[in-house]
Amino acid sequence: MYRSVWKNYHKSVCSIEFYSKNGIRFYRATGFRYKDHIISDLCREELVRAERVLLSFFCDGINGPACVIDLKAGELSKRITGEIRNDYSGVKFIRLTQREMIAVPSLASGIPPHPATGTPVAIIGFSRSIDRPYLKTGIVSSRVMIGGDKFVHIETSLEPGNAGSPVIDGTTGSLVGVITDCVSSQLRDYKMISEIIELNIRTLSQSNGSYVKGGIDMSQAIRANLHIIRHLSRNIHLSSHRNHGFAVPFARIARYAETIEQGKSGIYKGG
Repeated sequence: MYRSVWKNYHKSVCSIEFYSKNGIRFYRATGFRYKDHIISDLCREELVRAERVLLSFFCDGINGPACVIDLKAGELSKRITGEIRNDYSGVKFIRLTQREMIAVPSLASGIPPHPATGTPVAIIGFSRSIDRPYLKTGIVSSRVMIGGDKFVHIETSLEPGNAGSPVIDGTTGSLVGVITDCVSSQLRDYKMISEIIELNIRTLSQSNGSYVKGGIDMSQAIRANLHIIRHLSRNIHLSSHRNHGFAVPFARIARYAETIEQGKSGIYKGG
């Protein structure tokens, strides 16, 4: 059954790479085509940092991408017609033109049923280090409420780059949900540490030159160390692996997609 899932759906899944002004790739997520949109769970702060965003689709038998869409980050932001927001990121609906997506099939249509606990699922996505889509398997272990919203708890191995990956019922081929990093305890801890480091850096910046010892501005020396700690904590976060994760139920996404088609775009939270 997993062979069928891969054959039918991997061409609809894309890598979303974020590049800095210096041309350095600093972040990757996964997305997929649904009707006239690319759907992905993207961090807002990464969109702000990026200069350029590259969307790449692959298919079997071709070494490189079968389709590449190269956009300025500002242009991509303008194409976001809606968002199911959470505390840290949000499932975004990115409108692309028919010409851009002419070679990319839509992954699914219609509103799927809610997945039952024990349902075998497949996840197609990208990682931080693998430059082609790959398939992994898991099960629906439960359905939970977090912050008033419904999520599907998935038992599977997850790593950076998997955010935005479609979760597909291994038996029926229906979309179960979209992987999101927003509610993982690890991400909450990372965000908390980052906020503390940023606050300390701002505080030390204000004391520039006020504490000098042996010709060394001690406040700025500590500030430099904090920058190193911030860099290390980000690398640790981006290289971590987990044995479970959460997905936004696709029924919720499909309902919101209908409101976008009716011209009611914007930010959606709840339901």
